[in-house]
Amino acid sequence: MQHVCRMAGMLSFSQTIFKGLGFTVAGMLLLLSPLLVRDVQADRAIVRVNRLNMRPAPQKTGDPIRRLNKGTNVQILKINDGWIKILHKGRSGYIINEPRYVKIIKEEENKPEKETAAAQKLKKQAGDVNLQIQKREENVQTIAARETEVINNLDRIDRDLNIAARKISLLKGGQKKLQEKKKARFKNKANPDIKGYRQAQNPGNCRHRIPEAGGPGT
Repeated sequence: MQHVCRMAGMLSFSQTIFKGLGFTVAGMLLLLSPLLVRDVQADRAIVRVNRLNMRPAPQKTGDPIRRLNKGTNVQILKINDGWIKILHKGRSGYIINEPRYVKIIKEEENKPEKETAAAQKLKKQAGDVNLQIQKREENVQTIAARETEVINNLDRIDRDLNIAARKISLLKGGQKKLQEKKKARFKNKANPDIKGYRQAQNPGNCRHRIPEAGGPGT
């Protein structure tokens, strides 16, 4: 029973290890997901001229919201009727849609060819953790198999010891009976029948005596 309890404890400990490692991998994937999401962006536009007007409405009249410098990267919200509705620094507005002023970059073109270094590092760490989980799982399975073998051997040893103990008990019982028989025989030899012993030692006490010579009747 104790062997079984120890085995159950080892398996419970192994399960705890796997759960802990699973939580670690899940946490790393959660940290990795925002980095991967950043790579998926909407269509964008790059300003090709200096001081491009960003207007509050799709028209050239009125004061601009701000002026965008060459190389400014903006997010495209909508394209319609020669204007592009954009989002820049938390504010939406319109810029004129002409190739000489802006360059539109589609979502597929906007995806980076390579992931960021942080994302690659986290992915590598996640892969390393998965390998560690597999190795530890194999180690635990090996340990469990060895423990099972040890427990089976201990059970066989216990059975053999019980059988040997019963045999020893039977032998002791037989030896005890034999010793009792020897003691009884020795006692009988050391204490013969007293009556027979006295008759053998004092034959004059016998009832039938031989008459002495010269006595009556001679």
